Amino acid sequence: MVVKDDVHYQTGNGGDIWQGDGMQIAIDPERGTGVTGAGHYEYGFALSDTGVQKWRWSAAYGRSTGKVDNESCSIKRDEDNKTTTYEVAIPFTDILADGKQLSLNNLLGFSLVVNNSTDGDRGYLQYCGGIAGDKNTENEGSLILEKSVPTNNAPVITITGIEDGKAYIGSAAAIVTADKGILTLTLDGKTYNSGDKITSVGKHTLITKSIDADGNKTEKTITFTINAVNAPVITITGIEDGKAYIGSAAAIVTADKGILTLTLDGKTYNSGDKIT
Repeated sequence: MVVKDDVHYQTGNGGDIWQGDGMQIAIDPERGTGVTGAGHYEYGFALSDTGVQKWRWSAAYGRSTGKVDNESCSIKRDEDNKTTTYEVAIPFTDILADGKQLSLNNLLGFSLVVNNSTDGDRGYLQYCGGIAGDKNTENEGSLILEKSVPTNNAPVITITGIEDGKAYIGSAAAIVTADKGILTLTLDGKTYNSGDKITSVGKHTLITKSIDADGNKTEKTITFTINAVNAPVITITGIEDGKAYIGSAAAIVTADKGILTLTLDGKTYNSGDKIT
């Protein structure tokens, strides 16, 4: 879902995210049984300064409310185009009673709300009822499951701006896209937004994952280093990482400044010495 919004405003946390920009989803897998609200769930998804927030206000079958982890969610803000893109996947196993499965033509209750807030002035756009303005599950719409044609093609993830094993001076930014599915990015274990500048000096690990509606999954991991702006530049010729050489080899190592020290297998090495 792509939302056009001139200003993205979200200062809430946890159960308060409904007060700022974000989306809410109500879903009830028991609608087809005629027992209104028996399987009612209400979820919220938002992008705040601390990253993507995922919350469940209502749950059925003894499941807990509060922060949720199994639900996949990607939220991307495009300030140039003033849009926010939401991609959400809720596993059926998280909303069905234990041992129950859904089949074709199952009827589910469904409602969707897009919240909009600017400095606390809140409005919303609603598809069906039951969330904003009232909490009456009878006002939810009906969602009917239809057969889709599954694919076996995994998502293709493209990463530009950084390369595995490379070092960058001062900063770097990873531009990550996937041709389909929900894309999630983590940098050193924390949520990362494509294009954000990385300035922290040291070694970093970027993990990218995308999973489509058929369960096809792709994962790519890139490790790179950010060096200080004025860090010495070391140049190595004569040998390359991971290569094999017949008989002998010699490494020519130079640095544009600073004190250069070399060790080979734990012992002092002099640039240009033959290694046999």
